[in-house]
Amino acid sequence: MKIAIIGGTGDQGLGLALRFAKSGEHVLLGSRDVKKAENAVSLIKNMLDKDDLVNLSAMTNEEAAENGDIVVLTVPLQAQMVTLRSIKDHLKGKIFVDATVPLEGCIGGKPTRFVDLWEGSAAERTAAFLGKEARVVSAFCNISAASLTNIEEDVECDCLVSGDDIDAKVPVMKLAE
Repeated sequence: MKIAIIGGTGDQGLGLALRFAKSGEHVLLGSRDVKKAENAVSLIKNMLDKDDLVNLSAMTNEEAAENGDIVVLTVPLQAQMVTLRSIKDHLKGKIFVDATVPLEGCIGGKPTRFVDLWEGSAAERTAAFLGKEARVVSAFCNISAASLTNIEEDVECDCLVSGDDIDAKVPVMKLAE
């Protein structure tokens, strides 16, 4: 199974890519700029043993979305919709994990306060936008980037996974484990 991380050069995306690569998953690290993705792959390679990295690739967000079996969105709220528009055509029938956290900090407010979205949550906004194109699951929203990148320690918290499609949630729950 190939896991595409869209926005994989940011803190959360990099942390998830690091954890997935360490556990032996095939990771496609996506970015708007492939050079940034290549730099992130180099950083991960420096943090992990080379044996762990046979299945780690740098590519654009669109290429990652096209080639991933599970696609994980890890961009800030203000980049959510523009990123979704750029990859929508590559998501047909795929499991799409939205890890977007609508915090005020991304729009100049307090980083500890949530933004109320009309749709209810960032993942519900994604589901409304994608319609039947992808099977949307919300996950990894409650896990800090600092916890993810500290690979010497286990992440000591539950991962909240939600969505309407149980068959889409099961593989995401296995990834979280």
